[in-house]
Amino acid sequence: MISFAKINRFSGVIEQVLSSGGNFIFFLWSARIFDVNQFSEFAVIFTAVQMIHGIALQWCFLPIVSYPKNVGNSVVFKITVKKLIILFSLSPPFLFCYFEFINPDIIADLSIFKLCIFTASFIIYDFFKFYLIRISAVILIIFMHFIKWGSVMYLLLFYSDTTEIYNVFFVPIVFIVMTVSPYLAYKNSAENKVDNKIIPLLETKPLLIQAVANNVQTFFITASFLSLNIGLFGAYIAFRSLTNVLPMLMQYFESHISISAVNKGEVSILNNKMYLWIISLSVVLIVFSFIFRDSIISIIYGENYLVYSYILPITLTIVVIQSITRLLNVELRLQSKVKILYLTSLISIVSGVGAYSLSLLFDDVFFLLLILILAPVMQLFVVFVANHVSAYFNDKIRILKVISTEILRRLKL
Repeated sequence: MISFAKINRFSGVIEQVLSSGGNFIFFLWSARIFDVNQFSEFAVIFTAVQMIHGIALQWCFLPIVSYPKNVGNSVVFKITVKKLIILFSLSPPFLFCYFEFINPDIIADLSIFKLCIFTASFIIYDFFKFYLIRISAVILIIFMHFIKWGSVMYLLLFYSDTTEIYNVFFVPIVFIVMTVSPYLAYKNSAENKVDNKIIPLLETKPLLIQAVANNVQTFFITASFLSLNIGLFGAYIAFRSLTNVLPMLMQYFESHISISAVNKGEVSILNNKMYLWIISLSVVLIVFSFIFRDSIISIIYGENYLVYSYILPITLTIVVIQSITRLLNVELRLQSKVKILYLTSLISIVSGVGAYSLSLLFDDVFFLLLILILAPVMQLFVVFVANHVSAYFNDKIRILKVISTEILRRLKL
């Protein structure tokens, strides 16, 4: 007989495959249907939405699957809603300033109000996802994904010639959010009657600072790309979707595996052998992408993107390093060692500002790509030290304290 735990784990895998697999197919298909400049403009819009979503992910959503199970679900729901209200109130001025600085012409046909609706819906959709994972209602998420991607693919097939790419992507999400909201409001009301009122102790301020710092970095990196070559930026975003299998795995660990570890009272999700296996596989993939980059780009994206094929292995390297760092960050949250994120946040800000400054001084993408690699390498080193090296020395110090205490006790005798 199949246990409920196995069913839940299997449904979690299906959910993540639909979520990330849908994104992969959409970006792949869109990059072929629309020309490089159209896709690049959408990439700029999507990046703005992702910046706000990044804050929501770190500050609001990841804590949902990190709070202990003795914290009531309705308490988690209320805390998250309050944070999202604050975030949404700050979104319009941010989006206005972002596009005024980056390129006002990109959203000439898309009002800030409409973009705010799209952004809020995109974020609320993920809020529903993480909350439903916490309450073990993954089947509903799978149903949402089917409707979302089915609608997106239908619009891509029949309306790509008459509508903008951002309408194809965001309109189905708005519809799903409006449909599911009444159910979750009712569900939360029912949970509130039976929940305990324990307040979670996880410190989320470092997560918020990290998300803001990542946005500062993304803002300046985007500005750097656009000042040098907007086509290169579109190719970079398109190629990241090709490497989406790794972020897909990381999202699964950040959500489903994280809540499983919380429920079991564990503070680690992978052993050293698993990390070694991930690194080995990643190296093989990077080497493969370097050798066959022209063939891969030509077959998947077409001849228009072939001039940018050299950034495929670079993009994959960046994604690999960031993915391993995200795994270590999950363990840091489970261990409540989140203050180290202040240092990684500083690296994000300095690298973003540095990349933009160099793009103004030198009309060459070399420095930009170099910083894109060096920044995540430095962050990985910091997080690794905090997660493993410090733990090793803490164990040694603890052993020395026990030994010294025992020696002092015997000397007194």
